Amino acid sequence: MVEKKQIERLVGLTRPNAKFVAVTHSNEFTEPLPELGDGYYYVSLYDEKIDSLLNKTNDGKLYLIHNTYLSSFAYNLYLCLFYSQQNKEEVIIKNNPLLTHNFKKFFAEQLYTFNNNIFSRAILLETLLYEQQMMVPVFEQKSTDKALNEKASFASSIMSSLVSFHELGHYFLEIDNTTWSTLLKDNKNTLGVLYEKIKLDSSQDLLEEFKCDAIAVLSCVNQYSKDYGMEIVLKSALFGFASYAVLSSLVKSAEATSEEHKKIVENVNFLSIEKQHRDYDYKIGIDNDFVLRTKLISSLCMHIAHNENIDLFSKQEDICLPDSLLDDMLNVINIVMDSNDSNARKMSMLVAESLHNHPEGMEYLYLRSKVFESVRDLKL
Repeated sequence: MVEKKQIERLVGLTRPNAKFVAVTHSNEFTEPLPELGDGYYYVSLYDEKIDSLLNKTNDGKLYLIHNTYLSSFAYNLYLCLFYSQQNKEEVIIKNNPLLTHNFKKFFAEQLYTFNNNIFSRAILLETLLYEQQMMVPVFEQKSTDKALNEKASFASSIMSSLVSFHELGHYFLEIDNTTWSTLLKDNKNTLGVLYEKIKLDSSQDLLEEFKCDAIAVLSCVNQYSKDYGMEIVLKSALFGFASYAVLSSLVKSAEATSEEHKKIVENVNFLSIEKQHRDYDYKIGIDNDFVLRTKLISSLCMHIAHNENIDLFSKQEDICLPDSLLDDMLNVINIVMDSNDSNARKMSMLVAESLHNHPEGMEYLYLRSKVFESVRDLKL
């Protein structure tokens, strides 16, 4: 109990805005692994800050952070995907308004997290006040369709596990120099073939990330495929990595935009009804490094699928994916800030101005828009 309190205090110092912090020890929910010694502390929390998921205390204790902020977004993305497929929408991925809305909301929340200014508040308000209604039929169907909810929950658990297993991969590679060679030997017809093709033409940083991505995918295959089938696991991983490529791009875009906006001195005259012209630019770009990682891991999934006689782009399973998946998902970045309602942006800016120097009011609106869950979904 004392050590759990120590971890909670440490998380409080490094993540002051984290909500719903809950600490358990791995020995409480999984069998001990020799590679992990005495195990690790598992920290479930909700935090818009996305980094440093595997950490060590000064005395060497490991703690792994499961950020339910990410898993809640993952759930919504899969929910929208399955909903679109069940309702036979013509467009499943490319320009899908439900997926685009969720990515825009993510971008707005990241803008707001990096810098609470008029622009970030306005974009967040725009998603809440004028666009959120498109999710109403999705959540209504989910409430009555148990299968839809279960599919989205399962797929999002894979997407969350990819992150956790990736972080543990860094640790395994660090403590045991035979980890990678053993993995190549055990998967010589899939991972081994791909690694031989890329190892000479890739940077050391890329290879390190690829190794951990591969560990994550293979760990998910080992954990989930026996009960749910190889195809659904590989398709969930493909969609998950493509989603992370977009999310990573949006985080970096939000950070770059916020750095520019911090240079702007904002003033609001609450005694005047005269309109003020405010010209806010924003930066949108693609995280090419993560896109390359996604392409490599997609190749790994294809190798595994070929070895198992699985067609990842067939329509025989619960997830139907196009072979242009990554390109279709990345296209969202180009349209994520588009709006067909010019009045929505104007009115959102007005409300955002009214909340100038009133952070409690905006935080209240933001928190009321969320549905918080704190669930441990990783089992080793």
